[in-house]
Amino acid sequence: MRPVVRRHNSTPEFSIFHDFDDGPPETDAVMDALDGPGIGRRRGPPEPLDDLDRYCKRPRLDGWGSQSLVEEPQRNISIDRELDRMKVILNNEVQYQKLISQNGLMAQNLLDLLQQLAEYTMPPLRSQIYKAMLRLSSHSCHHPRCLSLKHVKKLEEYPVAGGGFGDVYKGAMGRYQTTVVCLKVVKVYLTSNVEKLLSDYIREAIIWRQLKHPNVLPFVGIYYLDGSRTHLCLVSPWMERNLVEFLKNATPDDIDHEMLIFDIARGLAYLHSEKVVHGDLKGVNILMRSSDRPCIADFGLARVADSKVRRMSSSTEAHHLGTIRWLAPELLKDDGRTSKSSDMYAFGCVCYEIFSRGYPPFSNLNDWAVIHRILNLNERPSRPCDSPGLTDSMWSMIELCWLENEAARPSAEEVVAQLEYHHVKGNDTLCPDWDESLSEVLRENLDYPSRTSFGDEIEELLSQLESSCIPLDGELLEGLKESGTGCDDDICISADSIFDSENSNHVS
Repeated sequence: MRPVVRRHNSTPEFSIFHDFDDGPPETDAVMDALDGPGIGRRRGPPEPLDDLDRYCKRPRLDGWGSQSLVEEPQRNISIDRELDRMKVILNNEVQYQKLISQNGLMAQNLLDLLQQLAEYTMPPLRSQIYKAMLRLSSHSCHHPRCLSLKHVKKLEEYPVAGGGFGDVYKGAMGRYQTTVVCLKVVKVYLTSNVEKLLSDYIREAIIWRQLKHPNVLPFVGIYYLDGSRTHLCLVSPWMERNLVEFLKNATPDDIDHEMLIFDIARGLAYLHSEKVVHGDLKGVNILMRSSDRPCIADFGLARVADSKVRRMSSSTEAHHLGTIRWLAPELLKDDGRTSKSSDMYAFGCVCYEIFSRGYPPFSNLNDWAVIHRILNLNERPSRPCDSPGLTDSMWSMIELCWLENEAARPSAEEVVAQLEYHHVKGNDTLCPDWDESLSEVLRENLDYPSRTSFGDEIEELLSQLESSCIPLDGELLEGLKESGTGCDDDICISADSIFDSENSNHVS
């Protein structure tokens, strides 16, 4: 009897809903996430950017200094007033529900305001604002306007690649179309629930925007091709080749196996530290920068493609079968769900690709034979022959990633620590941050609404919500937190409530 194979569900968690002070500022992606315009913003010449954490420059407010958000700057009284009011609303369950239930222009203006306020606060309020933003976006099918790009066009008529999420085109961005970008055009014609699918991708874009690491492909923005809402494009930097193409075309002397593995492990450890499960890690989803350093891509698109809405399409089974060789044993079973541990199994398979010049595990077998070997015979790929750089300790680490017991597999952080302990060469030359040119293009092509464009309706709504909030004494408030009611400081949205298509319309 054949084992049951179905599209696996993913179970991502996101640390943006926790206190952002848990980690050091230089590794905390969300400290500078969702960069947007300020309220009462003072215009001036753009400031140079030194690293990816600031690739979309934080605007200034009147009365604010240039200090990092890690240090509390002096703020304008009106901004403090807006933040205080929002905090009152977000901590009252009834008024919070009213806030995230808005539609149309009101929802759009609220998202823009939340986006701006999030830039000028500290945790835990920042996490509450992001949580409200995601839920309001899911309900209204809108997104902060500063995610929208201008001056984008498709360069070629036919896609250069495709996947379960849609087609990939080469595009250009900028007033003079000088910056080459990647356009991932979402396939919405395969489902009758177009708005639901678009909502899923928009939420994914909001989350992707917050992730900033040199070994993770950055998110540039959203663009609607031909002005049509059904032609949603997720825009990212253009990369000429993926890891598999690099491995198959490079000479052996040009391949630094240890550096590739170290960079990918660092990128995956970063994603996992932000509670993001990739769910579809393999060589073709790892892109190569011009410096021949890898960056992980498509971690968000795989999740949306796995949703029940996408399962309605005819391409579902084919997309799944293309990933069989990278799937952990638990994902080949009926109740399998992706996790950090299943990502580590896939990471071991990516390491195999690196040492086999781009060939996947069990490359001589069809998918059903691979499933039989893994589930019934408990086999794992054999050690590649004549592979330079594949030491006994490296192979032992790869085999640990393939353990049947998912709890016994090493974490990405442990792999990075082990590579550092063995003085892997990549540790001496860390991957450089993304360069400044992307920042300049973004400043020219992002759509920033002004605070004055929100209108009196927003002020009236927020004043009404604030005045309807009943102050709670400390004992009652503590009881609400313990029972899970309200927006407490370290609440975390469950994976199902964020990404499960069946539940997403019922996110509270």
